[in-house]
Amino acid sequence: MSRFVVLALAAMVLALPANAADHKFDAEACAKAVAPYLDDQTVAVLHVDLSLFDADALVTKAAALGKLDAEDLSPIRNGLKIMLKALTDSGARDLFLVVSLADVPERSAFLVVPLPPGKAAENGD
Repeated sequence: MSRFVVLALAAMVLALPANAADHKFDAEACAKAVAPYLDDQTVAVLHVDLSLFDADALVTKAAALGKLDAEDLSPIRNGLKIMLKALTDSGARDLFLVVSLADVPERSAFLVVPLPPGKAAENGD
């Protein structure tokens, strides 16, 4: 499974749509959203714009990079699509994967998914 995660992260970069350059990216807003979750041992932050995320492209690229049969990854593809729909339906637009040495070895990287004001209370968070 960890092999797939590495391949998925690499494929995520390669699977961006061609029009990604036309999409307005607000670095300051992203930094403000994830900053409370960072510490002095944070070594990596991966940002995913959920409006540009393509589960089919990601799994296809990961399968190709790992020399795997894409059909064998269909449960992962379906899970990603369900997760993406749930996140975007709740108002999420961004997802951050945070890697901190402070968490090693007890915990792995974690996800930060900011919700618009009022949505967290609506969802019971």
